[in-house]
Amino acid sequence: MASRKFKEEWAPTPLRFQADVRARAEKSEFSRPVSGFGGLFVAGWFFLVMAFRVLAIRLWPAFGRGRYDSRENGRYVRRFVERMGGMWVVMARMASLRVDLLGAGLCQELSLTRDRAMPVPMGVLRKVIDEELQKRGATVDQVFDELHERPMNARAFSQFHLGRLKEGGHQVVVRVRPPDAVQRAKTDWAHMQFFLGLFERFGILPHLRWKALMFEVKKATDDQLDFRTEEAEVRRISKILRSRRIYVPRLHRRYTGERLLVSEYIRGVSVEDLDVALRQDREGVALWMQQNGINPPRICRRLFQARLELLFEHNMFYTELLPRNVLLLRRNRIALLTLNTIGTLETTVVRQYQMLCQALVAEDYTKVCDSFLSMGPPLPRKDLSGMRTAVMRSLKVWTSRTYIKSCWYSEKSLSAAMLRLEVCAGLYRLPASWDLTRLHFAEQTLDRTLEILDRGLSCIKELGNYARASQRRAIERAVSMKSMGQMRNLSDLVQVGMQLAENFQFDNDYLRRRVMGFQGSVGRAVQVARRMVTMLMRVAMVVIALEGFLYFKNGDHLAMGQEGGLPGRWLGDLLTQSRWTWVVVLAGVLYIGRYVLGLTRELFKEEIRPVGSR
Repeated sequence: MASRKFKEEWAPTPLRFQADVRARAEKSEFSRPVSGFGGLFVAGWFFLVMAFRVLAIRLWPAFGRGRYDSRENGRYVRRFVERMGGMWVVMARMASLRVDLLGAGLCQELSLTRDRAMPVPMGVLRKVIDEELQKRGATVDQVFDELHERPMNARAFSQFHLGRLKEGGHQVVVRVRPPDAVQRAKTDWAHMQFFLGLFERFGILPHLRWKALMFEVKKATDDQLDFRTEEAEVRRISKILRSRRIYVPRLHRRYTGERLLVSEYIRGVSVEDLDVALRQDREGVALWMQQNGINPPRICRRLFQARLELLFEHNMFYTELLPRNVLLLRRNRIALLTLNTIGTLETTVVRQYQMLCQALVAEDYTKVCDSFLSMGPPLPRKDLSGMRTAVMRSLKVWTSRTYIKSCWYSEKSLSAAMLRLEVCAGLYRLPASWDLTRLHFAEQTLDRTLEILDRGLSCIKELGNYARASQRRAIERAVSMKSMGQMRNLSDLVQVGMQLAENFQFDNDYLRRRVMGFQGSVGRAVQVARRMVTMLMRVAMVVIALEGFLYFKNGDHLAMGQEGGLPGRWLGDLLTQSRWTWVVVLAGVLYIGRYVLGLTRELFKEEIRPVGSR
């Protein structure tokens, strides 16, 4: 079992070209985000330009293959998002996963979006650090021996600096929230609500479900603004991954608050540095790995298994495990740097997602499709048999690629299978689901790391290995070591119980969908009947009021007769009436026609049936 504290003997020897890689990274340009009314003007101009481009492509399709192709539009969107910064970056990263909705070229450009804000001066950040430390009875000078002026990384809602504690002289990474981060998030949120409200008002791409997208963006932003939740989750993850020889830097709880997070600094070689070095000197890197006892395929499998264990057994996942955030240590140890938040999901969604993965291993594509649809939003009532066939054909191609070692891991990963499912759903114009967006983004970022470590990793094989290992862990937690002889029978019993629970859930969902679909049909008929009765009551009230007015004024009655009735005389000489009479009659006809049209739309609109547990 790995130690709770980092040992210097774990640090590998320096890798060649590593200093050059970091020097190039430090020279990257920073973007200066705009805010206030200037941001509103820039966003409005951006949407106008994009509307013009879309209209030009619709009228002249040749523009979509030339000047305004998807890659060029993606670059324009990415430059706008990086200029705005903040929540716009979060939304762009989430949107980059929806290839089924936005296209491959646009999503590929959005995936390159960087969160690189203009660094805040150290003098301003020292005030924030001092305010957080004063809540704990300390000051900056009492806690830190030094704080580097130059930031390691600068983002919209956090900035990283290297420092050293006076107590013990330990080198640490100081993560600070800029003082204007909350106000910037509020401004971005107001701008997004304004524009997306216009989209919903005018019915622009309603199947994208703008409100659900904004909910996920707001949730991800709120998690980044408060460091206290991350501090509690990192401590849990550290205990879980310790047995897998995966080290998570310790957090100094005494100095951690809402705007300040102090973590241990780890010396290691990132997977990103390893990738660059492999392209330049493969033989030298092979010698370095042999000297430090590093086996990339073994590390890759361990990282894949750890990701599944965190998600399915503890409902946690790293939202941004990029190659630069995974450090290689001696003797196949690794360290995970937390530069972003830890994500969680609803328990029901995690269970359904686990069923989907198990169905992928068993190559039960019908159950894969059912699990995928059960995790999504309410579906329109339409025949989905064609979608099932499309899913089956697409996943068969994906399964065949998982057994080809020379195939890139990005084409046979779990996120690639989910992308195929989303593309099939997009072909049938099913409503977009944003609930798993953060998880899909986390998986795609981790896929880059896994592809560097082991290009031939088999996703299906590792999913099967995890299923067996998780079953053993469940049995070990349930029984003592004295009853090891009964584990095999208990394993069979657990398997039968899981199968019964899974079947019961699918049957329960099916019955609930049938009952709620029937209730929706009955509810719609009742609503139409209620509106018709309301219209008849309004007409009756108008008739009664007109009858009383005519009776008390002229002694006439409302009757359709040819002689004594007032409406009868009106109908007889309607053609001789003035034009204002025709205006009144036309207004009444239009009102009745509009009301009847509304009833028709209500009666024949596309029925929605709930799917899943939500």
